Amino acid sequence: MTCIIFILIFVANYTPMKKIYILFLFSFLLVRYIHAKPALKLHLGDIPNVQEIDNPIKILAYPNPTKDRLFVESDQSITSISIYNLLGQKLKSFILDGTKRYEFSVSDLPAGTYVVTVQSGNQTVNQKFTKID
Repeated sequence: MTCIIFILIFVANYTPMKKIYILFLFSFLLVRYIHAKPALKLHLGDIPNVQEIDNPIKILAYPNPTKDRLFVESDQSITSISIYNLLGQKLKSFILDGTKRYEFSVSDLPAGTYVVTVQSGNQTVNQKFTKID
């Protein structure tokens, strides 16, 4: 409230249009300030049965976009790879022996966007890739 009184006194000598502009600008900035504050901070440790992963798996799927072959590399051993379309339908699946790099053909897939799901132990990571003709 003190800020509003200060602004009203500050703009007292301005023309009515300048007063409206300054009040509009002040209210805009005030609303942005109010909405910029996070209302709730949530940590995964606060949710029962959810644990943060100390060493999350990192994957690289390339080339993206691809025409014929897709390479998947990981910093950890890969136990399975699956390919899904954007409707969530599983199109391909590979069970691996713990390799860190795998190559497979996507030439039989129609052009579009897909999700490659890589599993390593109990960790799963998803990454989008695009198949082109």
